[in-house]
Amino acid sequence: MLKLLGVEGVTVSASRALPWGAGYASSGASAVAAALLASALRGVSIGRSLQAAHAVEVEDRTGLGDVLAISCGIGVVLRRRPGAPGLGEVDCAPAPPSVSVIALETGFMSTEELLSSLGQNYYLASEDLVKALDKDLSFDRFTSLVTQFTESLGLARWLLGEDADEVIRRTPGLIGYYVKKRLLVLLVEKDEAYDAVRHVTSNYRFKARLLEPSREGPSLTLVT
Repeated sequence: MLKLLGVEGVTVSASRALPWGAGYASSGASAVAAALLASALRGVSIGRSLQAAHAVEVEDRTGLGDVLAISCGIGVVLRRRPGAPGLGEVDCAPAPPSVSVIALETGFMSTEELLSSLGQNYYLASEDLVKALDKDLSFDRFTSLVTQFTESLGLARWLLGEDADEVIRRTPGLIGYYVKKRLLVLLVEKDEAYDAVRHVTSNYRFKARLLEPSREGPSLTLVT
């Protein structure tokens, strides 16, 4: 992508805290980072760079809206109109400062595998969910609707077994939860986050990460 934007003769080494293929949008984040780097090195507009990042993601089928969402980067992001940054449209609802995120990694799944595995019921239910959020986008509304969506489609049960919803509901400080690819995401009260992690990992022997919601858009710092 850097060559596409006229950046040549540069060696780039990328490190990331989160794995590929787990549902963290790591490929989209890397594309955004490359776009910001191209803007800094070549003076290319950020908008054009992000549009190139989106095009690469779509061509590779590694993320069909992640670049647009990350370019907003605050809390819950709703895509109102598809497309690259500057063409598509997103809205953001910040998460309260009292909220933490727990991610339970149960395996890996590519975006292409995900898209090919979704059935008609999923698409119909997700369309209703997006319409409801479009009318009233807020963090509280999101957590309520996405939890209902997850439970009605049995996504946690598919991931972790028949008693999954019951176990998850007993998580200390639980606000809501959902599944992305093979990643279980729990939104919890920050002051009960460590107890929540212990509860989840004592019931499921998978790696859990304690994270914080994004509170600002992407940025780049050049160190010389």
